[in-house]
Amino acid sequence: MDPRIRLEKVSKDSSKQNINLNDQVDRNLACSPLRGSRALVYRGTMRSTGKKVAIKVFRFGPPSEDKSTKRVLNEVATWSRLRHRNIVQVSGIATTFDYTISLITEWVDMGSAINYVQNREVDPRPLLVDVANGLSYLHGQQPPIIHGDLRGKNIMITQDGRALVADYGISTLLNDDFVSTTSDSSHDPNWIRWMSPETMENYRDTTTADDVWAFGMTVVELLTRKPPFHDIPSIDRVMTRIVQGPLDRPSHGVTNGRLTDAWWDICCLCWNSVPSQRPSMAQILGRLE
Repeated sequence: MDPRIRLEKVSKDSSKQNINLNDQVDRNLACSPLRGSRALVYRGTMRSTGKKVAIKVFRFGPPSEDKSTKRVLNEVATWSRLRHRNIVQVSGIATTFDYTISLITEWVDMGSAINYVQNREVDPRPLLVDVANGLSYLHGQQPPIIHGDLRGKNIMITQDGRALVADYGISTLLNDDFVSTTSDSSHDPNWIRWMSPETMENYRDTTTADDVWAFGMTVVELLTRKPPFHDIPSIDRVMTRIVQGPLDRPSHGVTNGRLTDAWWDICCLCWNSVPSQRPSMAQILGRLE
């Protein structure tokens, strides 16, 4: 089916769910977009309020099946109702940019956590408590909302230094329901560095236990300011290393002494080889608080 016809259907169906923001959002083309493997992220504004928003224009065509379209719209409608001080707020979608679906979310001023913590004076630990709060809230929904790609670049920092979990659920949605329209890589192989061994071996649907594993990896990432297994350039070798066991403990100097025994214990709990024996994010949050 012609993508334009599919987009017309998405537009019509999204209006029924009150998440259609066509003709309500202006895109700022004067600023270069942020380029991710899955989307181009433009700055935008809401016409009615002037509020800044992020316009995530996916590098995928719209869903080709009615079942997939329904699932995408149901997910976005669910996300649009979520409210928490440690997650990025989703407003809805637009179908008027670049012949695909765009996700409209709040704009977060200070960029990603991994860029933010490159300033060694920044202590990542309060940010990680924020992340645990946001992730615990998402996992507490019925059914739980699985992030699926938790890492430093998907955590955003507000002007007052608060961490917000971003792009929750998008990874699974794009993999399962959207149509690839580009020969460019739509899949960043580096995400394997945060992946649990059981997901890597079985390529099954992600679970809350996978997010818990990734949280442990994100703790080390932000405290070292480098991706997990950064000393192993080959992704194939990284996969072999993950199967052998989790990360070695970074040195005191690399983390500015911030990876205390208590924080390292939390990481090790997150990396239990038996997924059912990993703590929930609510339990991790209890330890952190």
